[in-house]
Amino acid sequence: MIETLPIQFDQDRLLTDLYEVLDTFDIKRQDQLCLTHAPDKPKHPDHNVYQGCGSLSYEVGLRGGDVLKKVQREHSLSEKHFTTFIPELKHTYFYHVYEELKKSYNIGRVRIIMLQPNRCLTWHKDVSKRIHIPLITNPGNKLVIEDNVYFLPTGKAYEVQTTNMHSAFNGGNSNRYNLLVSTIPTDTEEQEFNETFK
Repeated sequence: MIETLPIQFDQDRLLTDLYEVLDTFDIKRQDQLCLTHAPDKPKHPDHNVYQGCGSLSYEVGLRGGDVLKKVQREHSLSEKHFTTFIPELKHTYFYHVYEELKKSYNIGRVRIIMLQPNRCLTWHKDVSKRIHIPLITNPGNKLVIEDNVYFLPTGKAYEVQTTNMHSAFNGGNSNRYNLLVSTIPTDTEEQEFNETFK
C-alpha cells in the first residue's frame, strides 16, 4: 500500500522553501496551499494558491480547524485541470520536485498540507494514488490505510495507494507538513471511484 520511491530530494532546500511559502501565503485558511493551478478555470479571487485547496467538489472555509462554511464549487474542477505550476513559486525547490515527478507520473495538484496537533482526517478514499513527501513530522503522525498504520519519516518520497480507505492523524504537539502530489486518475480509477460513491 506504500512504496518508498527511489528518488530523493534535498530536505534542507525543501524546508527553506517551505518557510518562504508559509511566510508569503496564509496556509491557515484551509490548512493547505496548492502549488499548481487550473489556468483554464476561473482564478481564485485572492490568489491561485487557494484555487485547488480542499475538495474539488466543494469549498470549505476553516479557522483553527473549525469548519466555517461548506459550499458547492461554482465551477467543476478535476485533477487534470491543474496543469500549471504557480509562476511566482517556480524559483522554489518545489518546482524542481514537480518537474522530477512529472517524468514518471501524470500529475494534477501539488499541495503543501498542514495537519495540526490533535487533528484527524475523515475516513475516506481518493480517486487516484498520491505521492507523499513529509516535510516536517513527529512520531505522533500516522497514516492509516485500511487496518494498517504507518509512520512516514522525512527525507524520502512515498507512493501511497489512497484509493483504499484511509485517514491520517497528528497525535503530536507540533504541526505536520507534507508535500502531497495527486496523480491524475486513470479511466479505471475514475470508474471504480464513481461506482463506490453512486
